[in-house]
Amino acid sequence: MYLLTVVFGPMATQWALLFKTKEAAEKAHETASMVPFQNHSPTHFHINLEDDFGQRLRIAGAAVHGVMLEDMAASQLAHIERALHQAKMQAKGNKIAQTDPELREAARGPAVLSPGMHNGPFRPM
Repeated sequence: MYLLTVVFGPMATQWALLFKTKEAAEKAHETASMVPFQNHSPTHFHINLEDDFGQRLRIAGAAVHGVMLEDMAASQLAHIERALHQAKMQAKGNKIAQTDPELREAARGPAVLSPGMHNGPFRPM
């Protein structure tokens, strides 16, 4: 699967189109990446796209800020690697925190004096 994200408009709206084949995705990417040339004025140049799941997009070419084509099968490993990296950082941080004297002291909590108990060397008379 291939994901084509188009960023457009004054609020930088993102819209994602999904394609089953690389060829269809690349063709849509080329269309979305077109810029108005001499024979197209920005007000008359439009991009028309339709993905493999029935989404249709028609926007003014001048409104397009950027497009990104993603091979979802290839990028899946990148997402997994990021998640593993985050998990490893968390585990290492926890290990370091367990050996940190300041954090260990804070984890024990504040000293509590119990009423009715003789705390210390002085006893009431």
